[in-house]
Amino acid sequence: MPRLRRIRSDPEGNRRLPDSLDRATFAANMLFDGAAEENFPRKMPADAWFGFKGCDRFDVEEQSFRLPGDEILTVLKLPDEAVA
Repeated sequence: MPRLRRIRSDPEGNRRLPDSLDRATFAANMLFDGAAEENFPRKMPADAWFGFKGCDRFDVEEQSFRLPGDEILTVLKLPDEAVA
């Protein structure tokens, strides 16, 4: 069964990832629906990935890659104004 495992690169913990994977994300499409990998990052609403105050005003770039063992690696890029 697929499970969500998070690796964080936000040492201050200001931009926390949710405990469950939003089904609107490309990663969820790959993990649960068998969708193919994307060849380039795609934009989507940041609130699909984050719950910080005001995240609904931003988009993130998401690119997901299939790994062995039913795992998905996802790279997220937040806009500079969301990080400041």
